[in-house]
Amino acid sequence: MLDPAERTHRIEYTENTITEYIIPSGTAISGSDSGHYFGVICDSNFYFGNPTKGNKVSRTASPFWKKFHPKKSLGTQIEFQIEDKPKHTFSDPVNLSFSLNAYWHWFNEDLPLFKYFRTNDHKIITNELSAWQKESLEHLPDIRDRIVELATPCVVEAPEFHMFTKPDGTVGKNSAWTTEFLMDTFLPARSSQDRKIYISRNKDAQARGVDNEDEVREFLGSQGFEFYENFSELSLQDKLDLLHSCQVVVSATGANLSHVYAMRPGTKVVDFNHKFLLDTEHWYNNIGDTAGLKWITCGMETGSPAKRPKMKNNNLVVDIKLLGKALEL
Repeated sequence: MLDPAERTHRIEYTENTITEYIIPSGTAISGSDSGHYFGVICDSNFYFGNPTKGNKVSRTASPFWKKFHPKKSLGTQIEFQIEDKPKHTFSDPVNLSFSLNAYWHWFNEDLPLFKYFRTNDHKIITNELSAWQKESLEHLPDIRDRIVELATPCVVEAPEFHMFTKPDGTVGKNSAWTTEFLMDTFLPARSSQDRKIYISRNKDAQARGVDNEDEVREFLGSQGFEFYENFSELSLQDKLDLLHSCQVVVSATGANLSHVYAMRPGTKVVDFNHKFLLDTEHWYNNIGDTAGLKWITCGMETGSPAKRPKMKNNNLVVDIKLLGKALEL
């Protein structure tokens, strides 16, 4: 990690252990409209937490979660209203795998758990999936054929529920095995090209755009970089193939870097994030460690507000001299 104060440091953390939860003969509730914070009612207890991913959107999208704080209300008596929600009944055990339907979370938290779902042959219950999620499942046909999509919120009854804990350690600290799983599952067309690309977030992202992008483009253009303004619109296979052909990728931190595991070992990623986030690892860098990439994160000044709230989602102001130094390292 690099910033104008010349600070560098190494981040270390312990990977999460994946645990399977098996809950007999209960009633599963899908959670909020966004899918997560699902759980299972069994013997008058509500089981949730480790097997589920929640965020602010999950809570605010549901009247229930607005009143019940999942971390502070454990052990309290609560009431569920399930009569007004569609009920789906299965005669055999099922896996529960509701998703936030967010790009980074899907590829680095939800989808890798299908490795563990392969330890059984039960159906996999999810909320309705987007087109790009279904596109990714074409690479896992055995999993795709077991998926059952349900509109949420809903209620599911089955003789047995299987759930697995999430692999991330918060704030994108994903485990090495998840990147290895992605590398084995999503294969790029092999290429020996040495392209240099800049991935913009200004048009197709709601957070961490670049306020002085014209200046960035002028500088990188002089260095032979190509520019991608609508990277998110590429097909999954096209993203994999493009990244595999690159010698250097430059971008603000974001889901646009989810597939850099497709790059060749020894190639370089230069990303930039807010300086105030450099004291802890914040997304993506550990993908580079596992994939053998040379990864340099530059701390940049916080710029104008973006469409998403919270300071960490604000736009960035890129220090061109610092960016040039990172490219030289």
